[in-house]
Amino acid sequence: MSECHSKLALKNAAEVQSALSILDSEDLKDDPSVGAYFSSVLAEGRHHLDKDDGKAFEVASRAASSGHADGNGALARCYYSGRGVPKDDAIAFSLASSSAESGSAYGQYVLGAMHFNGDCGVAASDQRAAELWELAAKQGHVASADWLSVLYNEGWGVQQDIHKALSWNAVAVAAGLPGAETFTQSLSARSRTPSPPPRL
Repeated sequence: MSECHSKLALKNAAEVQSALSILDSEDLKDDPSVGAYFSSVLAEGRHHLDKDDGKAFEVASRAASSGHADGNGALARCYYSGRGVPKDDAIAFSLASSSAESGSAYGQYVLGAMHFNGDCGVAASDQRAAELWELAAKQGHVASADWLSVLYNEGWGVQQDIHKALSWNAVAVAAGLPGAETFTQSLSARSRTPSPPPRL
């Protein structure tokens, strides 16, 4: 289940709270992608929900209990960033790699972050981060779209393109990612001026 095509239509706080009841039901075992999705929502504070690292880890753990690729990717994020659990780069890398290799946007996002930051024994590479985040963003992964807007804005690992930056930023804004609208304002102003040459 991609984040942009969730079967859960979340339009207001009441609908979110109703959907959250799934997380404490047996339905989560039947569709771990729902747990991976909500782990991301709770980690980022989207859909009228406050950030809750403990709950994000709990939900990701349940989603990953069957070895599901999306669940593993969500759990990798928790271990990588220390959300609700002590940070553990070895576990994070193992989970993210397995998840990404299975084509999960959640694993691709975390592995992209590792390449961007040069963490967990992974060689720093803006280009590889961009490749992974684009794969994830095209599946509807909101945080990946948000980071792609930054890469295209700065020309990190990609040819600088303010219009692509605005396009990916719009995905993040539409999903309600905190801070995305503020970034839109700076991108819109920059799109009206000539772009500098790409970083070499």
